[in-house]
Amino acid sequence: LSHDTAQLTLEGVRAAKRCGVTVSFDFNYRPSLWKNLGDPQAAERFFEELMPYVDVVFGGRNDFVQRLKVPAFAESSLGDVLESTARAYPHCKAIACTTRRVLSACRNDWGGVCYADGRLYRSKDYPGLEILDRIGGGDGFAAGLLYGMLTGLPMQQALEYGVAHGALAMTTPGDTSMASLDDVRKLAGGGLAEVLR
Repeated sequence: LSHDTAQLTLEGVRAAKRCGVTVSFDFNYRPSLWKNLGDPQAAERFFEELMPYVDVVFGGRNDFVQRLKVPAFAESSLGDVLESTARAYPHCKAIACTTRRVLSACRNDWGGVCYADGRLYRSKDYPGLEILDRIGGGDGFAAGLLYGMLTGLPMQQALEYGVAHGALAMTTPGDTSMASLDDVRKLAGGGLAEVLR
């Protein structure tokens, strides 16, 4: 990434906020993308500058603690970290994170949490989820949760859509989802994590 890319992103989110657009942001931090800006602190400075314009943020524990400097102790739960992030950025409507535990290359425990409306929401868990390709699971999670929010679903249901969509995305090859809305609804409602064709 270049300095111009970072500045263009900031201009874009500022314009979006002026127009009343909901802005979502996924850290998806990759050190190699930031090396052209000089040092890891360049990314942190950018994130701090971006966050006042963000309504919905997706990240992992390290993103919130290391990159946003949200106070947390080693024993702090993920819920505590998300709540601390909400206190630091009270304008955020939702702060979300997946709860993946890698059991093997083809089996993961999968779920998600979201802090919104002053409380922590937890999805149902998908223990031992059999996956074909884990790339795209986080993006599927974000897309499903945002769909739920934008269509006015209750936050718990929006979170379930996010987790279900992420699970379904990992049952197909590649990083784009092949799941339909009906597939997501079925899985979020208690069905199996398989795409029916």
